[in-house]
Amino acid sequence: MPVSVSKRFVKPFLVAILLLCFCIALLVLSGAGSELDLTPLPDPRLILPAIMLQIMASLLFIFAWKTLLGLQRELQFSFAECSAHIGVTLLGKYLPGKIWGLLGRSYLLTQRGMSSGLALNLLLADQFVTFYTGIMIGVVALLALYSPALSILLAALACLAFPLSLRYYDRIMQIGSRLLNFLTRKISPYQGSNNTAMEPRIFYSTFVVYTAHWLFTSLVLCLLFSPSFGPSFTGDIVPGIIVITAAIPLAMLLGFVAIWAPGGIGVREGTIVAILALQFPLELALTIAIYYRIICIAIDLVIGAFAVFYLAKKAPWLLAQEAANYTG
Repeated sequence: MPVSVSKRFVKPFLVAILLLCFCIALLVLSGAGSELDLTPLPDPRLILPAIMLQIMASLLFIFAWKTLLGLQRELQFSFAECSAHIGVTLLGKYLPGKIWGLLGRSYLLTQRGMSSGLALNLLLADQFVTFYTGIMIGVVALLALYSPALSILLAALACLAFPLSLRYYDRIMQIGSRLLNFLTRKISPYQGSNNTAMEPRIFYSTFVVYTAHWLFTSLVLCLLFSPSFGPSFTGDIVPGIIVITAAIPLAMLLGFVAIWAPGGIGVREGTIVAILALQFPLELALTIAIYYRIICIAIDLVIGAFAVFYLAKKAPWLLAQEAANYTG
C-alpha cells in the first residue's frame, strides 16, 4: 500500500506557514510608529495588471522546472505535479537551513521511481540555470546604469558563454554537490551528467524560460511603482526600471544563499534597498522592498497551499500508478 507523501511534510509545512504568518506580522508592524507609509500604492489601477504579470512569472518558474525534467524520459510529470514540487520548495525555504525545500522536492522525485542520484542531478541543474540567468540579468542591469554599450556586450557574451559552460557542467555540478553535502548528508553525491541524459536543447529552453521569469518578476514592481519614477518616459523611469531589474534577481539569489535567514528575510530586503538606493530615495527603496516581500509571501502561500492539497489528494494515486508500471 502506498503511503501518502503529504504525511511526511505536515510538520514542515505547519512550521513554514507559521513563519510566513510571522513575516506578515513583522511587515505590518514595520510601518507602525514610523514615517514609512505602506498603505497606498502610487496608482491602485495598476494592481490588476501587476497581478496578471506575477501570475505569468510564477507560471514561467514552474514551466522552467517542467522543461528541465525533460532531461529524463522514463517518467512524465504534469504541470500540476511540477507546481506541487515548486510549492514544497517555496515553503521549505522558510525552515532553518534552507535545504529542506530541495530535500522535499528530491523526495517527491524518488517516490515517483527516480533514483536519488538522478534527482540530485536535476535539482543541481535547476539551481545552475537559476543562478546563471539571475546573476546575468542582475549584473547586466547594474552595468547598464553606467555604460549601456558595455551592458549590451556583457549580455551577448553571457548568452554565448552559456553553451560553453555546459562543457564544464560536470565540474560545476561536482562543486555544487560538495556544497550540498557540506550543508546536509541527506542527498546523494552527484554522479555525472550521463545519469540525466543531458540534452543541450533542454538546457537552452530552460535558460530562456528562466530569463523570462526574472524579467517578468522585475516588471511587476516596475509597473506598480512606475508613477514614482519620473514625469516622463525619458526622465527617471528608465533608470528606475534598470535598478529594479538588477535588484530582484540578485536579492532573490543572495537570500537563498543566506542559509541562516529563513526565506532570506533581511538579506533580500537589504540587497533590494542597497541597489535601489542608487536611484531612489531611501524611503521609496524600503517601501518597494517591503511590498516585494509581501508579494513573495502571497505567492509562497498560494503555491504552497496548492502543493499541500495536491499531495494529499493525488500523491497516493501517483505512487500506486508508478508501482503498477514497475510490477507490470
